[in-house]
Amino acid sequence: MQIDLNLNQSWSLSSGLLFCKTGDKSKIFPPDVYRGFFFSRQYITKIYYAEIPILISRNIGEHWSVELGVSALLNIAAKRFMKENDNEKINLNFGEDDINLFGMYTNFGIGYRKNIGSHLLKITPYFQFNLFDGIKSVQFIDYFPERKNLSVGLKCSFIF
Repeated sequence: MQIDLNLNQSWSLSSGLLFCKTGDKSKIFPPDVYRGFFFSRQYITKIYYAEIPILISRNIGEHWSVELGVSALLNIAAKRFMKENDNEKINLNFGEDDINLFGMYTNFGIGYRKNIGSHLLKITPYFQFNLFDGIKSVQFIDYFPERKNLSVGLKCSFIF
């Protein structure tokens, strides 16, 4: 759910509550009998969170807009798995030092807007830079992939 407030013809503010799922996968590691891994393995992270964005948008011309803002993230659940031989998943718990309850991101997007009768369609490719990530990096040789500081996505909105 997102609420847009048009300040005038050119500027608008928006905020809301979004529920998101993200994650990543490591490369596939070969067996390492010296460390007790007799099968190939891959590490998977899945993160579920609530995002509260605060965005300011500037309309440029009839169809284009630029968005800039910040998002607060609240971790709802985070899961890690080790997948062996492309079949069995083993649940790996997060430690207290691996996860933050709160994260903060900056947002930037350039979008296309199209009026359809009395409605508005907005398509916005956007970038998020992690100022304070909800999941910390774990520094093991092959354990979990290092957290990236940049996310990209595509936001589509149909406004009634």
